[in-house]
Amino acid sequence: LIVANHASWLDIPVLCTAVEGPFKFIAKGELTKVPLIGQQLSGGDHILITREDRRSQLQTFKSALAYLNDGVPVMAFPEGQRSKTGRLEEFKPGAFSMAVKSK
Repeated sequence: LIVANHASWLDIPVLCTAVEGPFKFIAKGELTKVPLIGQQLSGGDHILITREDRRSQLQTFKSALAYLNDGVPVMAFPEGQRSKTGRLEEFKPGAFSMAVKSK
């Protein structure tokens, strides 16, 4: 499980360059509508979440655990979104729960 703060639009390209090997992002589903980014997320079989939907949250958690248990790293941003101010925001519990529950 790879966890990083999300303070800038540059975070993702930097992480993709710095982290070795294939891994899966947890990303908001709306990003599939963004040209190029959406194609990468869908084509790369990344984990997409609808943040307002509890069922989607649970499915995201299960999908991430399945990847982790299969040895595929998952990239998560514990704040759940990019910081609008550049300052650290409150962490959501999902990434920490994934770390505890993965084998």
